[in-house]
Amino acid sequence: MATTKRIVKGSALTATEHDANVSEIDLNSAKNTYPSIDAAKVGFINITQLVDLDTLETNVQNIVNVAYGGYGMAGNATASTIAVAGTFYKVLGATTANTLSQFTHTDNKLLYTGTTTKYFRVAANPVSMISAGNNVIVACEIAKNGTAIGYPMTRKIGTGADVGAGAVAFDVSLATNDYIELFVTNETSTATVTIEDMYVSVIEIK
Repeated sequence: MATTKRIVKGSALTATEHDANVSEIDLNSAKNTYPSIDAAKVGFINITQLVDLDTLETNVQNIVNVAYGGYGMAGNATASTIAVAGTFYKVLGATTANTLSQFTHTDNKLLYTGTTTKYFRVAANPVSMISAGNNVIVACEIAKNGTAIGYPMTRKIGTGADVGAGAVAFDVSLATNDYIELFVTNETSTATVTIEDMYVSVIEIK
């Protein structure tokens, strides 16, 4: 039978008097008087199970300090040079930053300044482009630390006046000082490609 001990109210007691002044009660009976008591759930707190305050603070900061950023440009007229057909190069043009958290911005570049390695979803959407060549296959791809990664978005541009549009995205891990850019290539020739409009966003994946 599950039992516990209860101190009976009285004056200051000696150890002997204290022991004599203690009675045992049946928790199952006590439940009738104290409905919240559950004999099966009575126990003690294991101090080793308490959360370390430093760890708790770090976890809270990681939740509050979500990392994200974005930048874009509209009506850009700066062409990106393609030295070798099929090789990806950084998109050229002046970009404007949107709201940033744990990122810094320069033209077509977001640099991660956070201290914890995290996973991010990077997206370029929309992207519109023209080419100095005709009947060319143009592709865009996300780049990390100067290297194209992931899967390209590919479009065919019939004439220099045609405007191709699309979107590309990829998930990537970033450590401190890693950076994201958008790259472009002409798979058909070395004719230049101009990305007229684009928006690139980087959002932490929780």
